[in-house]
Amino acid sequence: MFLCSECRRTRVGGRWKLPKPEVQAAIGVLVRNLQNVKIPYTLLSQFVYTQYKKIREGVLSADPQAIMRDRIKTVLADYSYAVGVGKPRG
Repeated sequence: MFLCSECRRTRVGGRWKLPKPEVQAAIGVLVRNLQNVKIPYTLLSQFVYTQYKKIREGVLSADPQAIMRDRIKTVLADYSYAVGVGKPRG
């Protein structure tokens, strides 16, 4: 897979980061704003249903960063399955 230089991610300190400072600043503002409010369960169930269920079951924290990380893992797991990563070849 080829990514344009603007889209390329670099692994830094054990995390994937987008290289543009303004993107990092925007993510920081988003996380701070979300940490200052209690996200309504109705919004969570509408936009991140899997994470909403995990929060209700006590498996996942309602912390915005935890929700985002878990959502990314879910999407990557679905993508990996779709492209055959980790599947036995036969």
